[in-house]
Amino acid sequence: IYYYDGFQTRQITDNSYDDQDPSLYDGKIAWEAQNGSDWEIFYYNGNNIVQVTSNEVDEDDPSLYDGKIAYLKDDGSDFEVFYWDGVSHKRVSDNQFEDYAPSLHDGKIAWYGYDGNDNEIYYWDGNVITEVTRNNFDDLDPSLYAGTIVYSAQDGPFYQLFFWDGSTTEQVTFDNFS
Repeated sequence: IYYYDGFQTRQITDNSYDDQDPSLYDGKIAWEAQNGSDWEIFYYNGNNIVQVTSNEVDEDDPSLYDGKIAYLKDDGSDFEVFYWDGVSHKRVSDNQFEDYAPSLHDGKIAWYGYDGNDNEIYYWDGNVITEVTRNNFDDLDPSLYAGTIVYSAQDGPFYQLFFWDGSTTEQVTFDNFS
């Protein structure tokens, strides 16, 4: 992992692991690394590297915000969303289907997951999970900011952008190309 701060490029990691999928916030970095037996989450706090997870199951896809990390963890049957507050780990999702692409902002998490029919967007406000979408097409790749979510969804043969303001959803693009 390398970090460019606007002036210089610094090498953060120097190991024999596969380091990938970095998430950057305020000069700090979270990433996943293949440590030989499975994937783990690591965190560079600006001074030191901290291994956030250490076990025999895969964790991946970290999203960093203000020293906290949302990530996916294999629970033995599928990947679920977890949250690390800098001290302890909390399981956020608990279902029978795969969850993907967590996006963290201010202690809240958005992600997409399979509901048995297609992929839907979910939102955790720190206490309660809300199913943001419920439809018959794939909703993917949420990006969360201040309780609002932008995501892509397949509208016919094309993907479009949608915006959720915390209560209602609005289609943002109406493109005829993907």
